[in-house]
Amino acid sequence: MTGPRQGEVWWTRLDPTRGSEIRKTRPALVLSNDALHRLPLSLAIVVPLTTTRTGSALHVEVSLPHGTTQRVAYALPEQMRSVSHTRLVRRIARVSPATLEATRHRLSLLLRDDL
Repeated sequence: MTGPRQGEVWWTRLDPTRGSEIRKTRPALVLSNDALHRLPLSLAIVVPLTTTRTGSALHVEVSLPHGTTQRVAYALPEQMRSVSHTRLVRRIARVSPATLEATRHRLSLLLRDDL
């Protein structure tokens, strides 16, 4: 397996989980930079995706291939986590630079202490 790259979407095994952590094997957007992926840690920082629209202003719309068409999914920055490369099953897409930046921005809102 070739390692993940920033901006790619991978099928990711998120189980086992605890509490309110999002579950199952699902697409996840890789946010970590490629320098991290080259380290012997074999970790990636990802944001899981869901096809359920919640209406949250934090969620970012992502277009994913679905057969011969596109399917809309939503990045969930509040569910960001680091995962072992062994949890990454298969690369399925690459998001646009605008989608990657929007996801980073929404994540930065969650990390601010002045709200």
